[in-house]
Amino acid sequence: MTATDGRRLDEASALAGTLGLGKLIAFYDDNLISLDGPTSLSFTDDVPKRFESYNWQVIKVADGNDLNALEAAIASAKAETNRPTLIDVRTVIGYGSPKAGSNKAHGEPLGAEAVAATKKFFGFPEDKSFYLPEDAVANWRKAGERGAQAESSWKALFAGYKAAFPELAAEFERAQKGERKAGWEKSIPSFAPGKAQATRNAGGVILNAIAEAVPELIGGAADLTSSTKTIFKPGESFHANPAGRNVFFGVREFGMAAAVNGMAAHGGLVPFGSTFFVFSDYCKPALRIAALMQVQSLFVFTHDSIAVGEDGPTHEPVEQLTGLRAIPGLTDFRPADANETAAHGDWLWSATDPASLHSVGRIASDRSNCARCLCRCQQGRIRVGGCGQPAGDSDRSGCRGLACRRGSEATCRRWDSRSCGQLPKLEGLR
Repeated sequence: MTATDGRRLDEASALAGTLGLGKLIAFYDDNLISLDGPTSLSFTDDVPKRFESYNWQVIKVADGNDLNALEAAIASAKAETNRPTLIDVRTVIGYGSPKAGSNKAHGEPLGAEAVAATKKFFGFPEDKSFYLPEDAVANWRKAGERGAQAESSWKALFAGYKAAFPELAAEFERAQKGERKAGWEKSIPSFAPGKAQATRNAGGVILNAIAEAVPELIGGAADLTSSTKTIFKPGESFHANPAGRNVFFGVREFGMAAAVNGMAAHGGLVPFGSTFFVFSDYCKPALRIAALMQVQSLFVFTHDSIAVGEDGPTHEPVEQLTGLRAIPGLTDFRPADANETAAHGDWLWSATDPASLHSVGRIASDRSNCARCLCRCQQGRIRVGGCGQPAGDSDRSGCRGLACRRGSEATCRRWDSRSCGQLPKLEGLR
């Protein structure tokens, strides 16, 4: 990982230190320059001391062009397995150019004259563009050879593991492909109509009901598990035992959402994070990144009513719903009762796109008589699980179907009494 000054690095870094993520190595590009000028204009933090307080190992490299010092720092970082490592590298921005060490090298093109001067500094032909020295190309190609050898070694190692532990190997391969266990959806519970309960409570019941069927599910809340109900029971803390599935993110909404994205991008897990809906504002940069990357990042936001009340206007979400629905690529659900929460959960745990679920904190009576209001488009056919109503129709219990149309882009739209959301493009219907 590479990092520069600012940009909310502190939340995720503090969490990594608390969790003792010894495989994490971050390079801090300490070039003393920001876009406006010297960092001293606005930034006087002692970054190494801050990271030491986060339980990180800190290694300083005085010259970013000293390759031997960099290699030694990386070796020391790999040797530390109980803490993440920050390698603080003093560099010169725009090194070799006439604008070196200034903010002019940060936010604007060098220009033809400065480019020519930079080429001369490095001994490159001044009349050639995109010039690649032969020795540099040869060195880079050695990296490809090393990578091929590492891949071959890994495949041989896994083949031996697969022969010794075929069932565990099959589970690993399934999870890495992003596939769920066959029949996992049968573990999703249904709820008797007429029983009043907060949908966040129903969400907690659903989470624990599918826990065994979806072992790759992992996550938690930003210091709100007792309120959002996103906790496995029984279940160990990931901090205490790496096999645990409960991650206590602390009051770090952005760090939580960023960590969820990282786990989703890595693959093999179905990660989620949760907090109050109004605090989705803190998560916003990571939500946008999830939508841009199109990874299976799942976010559960509870207490979505403007009438939550007891915590006052600072906790009453007003504009957040409109804001999240405006993010391209983010699928947004707002279930109105427990069975709708179960239906949306079916899509959430099986989809491959980022999504947010507003599991409301208010109490609602279940209107649906169907076993599960599962509304989806599959290979051009409409299927409404449990109630069996045609698309677009509604049974007397209030279960809504799914309207599907063909066109240049096939879309599915789910309607309920409180909201309308749009599912992502369906590749099979294009």
